[in-house]
Amino acid sequence: MKNPRFYIGVILIIIGALSLVASVTDADSEWIGSGIFMVAAAILFVAYTQTSKIGFLIPACNCFFMGLFVFYTSLHAPIRTPYDLRFLFNLEGTMFFLSQALAFFTMYLLGLRRRWPLIVATWLLLFAVFIGLFAEGPLRNMDGTIVGGMFFLMIGLGFGFLYLFKAGSWTLYPAGGLLAFAAFLFVIGLSSYSTPTAIFLRKALLPFILIASGLVLLLKWQKIDSPTGSPKESDSDPNMPPEYPPDSM
Repeated sequence: MKNPRFYIGVILIIIGALSLVASVTDADSEWIGSGIFMVAAAILFVAYTQTSKIGFLIPACNCFFMGLFVFYTSLHAPIRTPYDLRFLFNLEGTMFFLSQALAFFTMYLLGLRRRWPLIVATWLLLFAVFIGLFAEGPLRNMDGTIVGGMFFLMIGLGFGFLYLFKAGSWTLYPAGGLLAFAAFLFVIGLSSYSTPTAIFLRKALLPFILIASGLVLLLKWQKIDSPTGSPKESDSDPNMPPEYPPDSM
């Protein structure tokens, strides 16, 4: 088993060599940057397979998907690309968050079997979807209040996904509150529209969300038994947030 300094030293030498090539030639900086990340990722993956240290897996996944992101920034829309699809080549913010979400999902699949990579990946994926739709994508001209409602809706759904990932029943409380606030913003945003659909949603959406959230909380409250003691808090307690740091580096 080689010392971790060996792998770090190799990465530094290769990065230095690629940087030297970029400084003395007219090579495209995006290609050089993508190559640096990919080489670093390859060496770190090899180090992880030989040492089984999570401290190699985490940067390996990040470097690999950052390399793909940098490669994406070098792409340009072909001349014959329809105008309505040209925005697909200008989604830098979306692709950045998406790349890192995929990195954390990959960490989990390759061996980091903890809840915190799933939590981080979920948030990053939701940010990627939000930015792709409302900041850089086809819905960027939508009413600002409705966009804010969509932002809180996605965060609320994120907590709901974490509940499905068995992160704990505590996730239901922020999920319910965020969804109710999102509905409130939707109602305000829809007040500027006079279509029949907007009127119906404005009059029915917020009351429905509030009533449904209240019923969920009441039903959940009835299922909780009165505590008989002071149980020791642990990661297995479904009402406690999970620990974030990995077990070992």
